[in-house]
Amino acid sequence: MKLILFHILFINQPLVKIITNERAFFPKPDSVIYFNALENDIRFFVDPSPIYDSIQYQLVGYDSKALTTEYPEIRYTDLEGGNYTLNVKKYNSGKIIENISTQIEIERELTEEWWFWPSLAVYAMLLIGAGFYFYLINSFRQKMKVQVLRNRIASDLHDEVGATLSSIAMSSNLVNRKIGSTNPEIQSILAQIKTDSEETIHTIRDTVWTINPDNDSFEKLIEKLRAFAYLILNIKGIELVFKNELANSKSPKLLMEQRRNAYLIIREALNNIAKHSDATMAEMHIEKLKEGIKIGLKDNGKGFDKTALSEGNGLKNFEKRAKEGFMDFELKTEKGQGTEINLMIPEL
Repeated sequence: MKLILFHILFINQPLVKIITNERAFFPKPDSVIYFNALENDIRFFVDPSPIYDSIQYQLVGYDSKALTTEYPEIRYTDLEGGNYTLNVKKYNSGKIIENISTQIEIERELTEEWWFWPSLAVYAMLLIGAGFYFYLINSFRQKMKVQVLRNRIASDLHDEVGATLSSIAMSSNLVNRKIGSTNPEIQSILAQIKTDSEETIHTIRDTVWTINPDNDSFEKLIEKLRAFAYLILNIKGIELVFKNELANSKSPKLLMEQRRNAYLIIREALNNIAKHSDATMAEMHIEKLKEGIKIGLKDNGKGFDKTALSEGNGLKNFEKRAKEGFMDFELKTEKGQGTEINLMIPEL
């Protein structure tokens, strides 16, 4: 708050003395009185002679009307920079005995200039824009680092771990040919090593596929699921009906965790159909709903008791993977009525 008090003495001339917190001076008659923005403590008094019984004063530009007082001190507060006119009238018995008027000019503070707030707003917008720009740059750099890391992990898994497991499988097969026939126990162990190695190779290939940035699209996910479904169900003689209603629409965006967990959920469900359902037909249906993208998978097999499954790890694994990918999972099944699962993937 700017505090401005005028100190003016009326002796034998209109304005005799003005005192501020910065200076004291005697203004010339009929001159304009200047105050800088730092002079915020100014007051004036009215000379008691000639004798008066009241004073009427008004600072034009600040007071909306003239004010009356019996005391010789006049005080103003919180004056903004600008031009004012101070009018003072002394009354005695209702008659004007002295009439004084003077011009006052107060320097504007920086915040009172018309351009200050627009300039501040523009400056704030520039700061926000710069901050947002650097945030995008940093976010892009972090994504690039993740992409490079994912490529390296996928390459290492494929080239090193995959090659090592393939070597183990071939070596066990070679050993089995040489000594397995003479020792049934060793033959069984070597066969198990070969089977475990081959299954691990398939698992690693799937892991490499899920973390490879080149596969970060919904089309690649559907293509992978469809190929896997035809492969595993065809071996068991199960007919697959594949319906994709998103073929001609814009591809939705998926997070890596969503793509990975969606693939693992549907793959495990297809494995269950092939191994346990005794089904003759299975249907995979992909459609877009209000809630997101729905992947449905059902069969005409024997079904099972869902409560018994919930006591094991199967259903819990489905639900855990769906939760990790911010997806909704639903399982419907009854004995003799087949099984249906629905996976809802929200769009980003």
